[in-house]
Amino acid sequence: MSAAYVQPTREGAGEVLTGGAALIRTFAWLEDLAIGAPVEDVKRIETTVAGADVFLPIEGVIDTEKECARLRKEMDKVEAEMHRVRAKLRNPQFLERAPADVVEKERAQDKELSDRLTKIGERLKMFGG
Repeated sequence: MSAAYVQPTREGAGEVLTGGAALIRTFAWLEDLAIGAPVEDVKRIETTVAGADVFLPIEGVIDTEKECARLRKEMDKVEAEMHRVRAKLRNPQFLERAPADVVEKERAQDKELSDRLTKIGERLKMFGG
């Protein structure tokens, strides 16, 4: 059974989701869409989109070994990119010579990469990897 659990995070999102529930079920090939319902304590993928947290149960749907290998590979790529960005940010010449908006862009990218790394780690833990 394919199901999704949605927790609205923005004001008005619950009403929009409820109004479009049938359409969402159709396009997402879901048998069940629970809006605002408590999330079961099962292995799941979590994401946030359009003012709502979305939880998709994965038990019996995903090969956890392959998913862990894919996540480790993605983690390696993110760590390499984060190392590159942080090397720039530790370079005094870069900080002195680069325009402020470029330095800020690198800092924002560092934050984004750090957040991605955290989420990948959480997913790995969820799959037992």
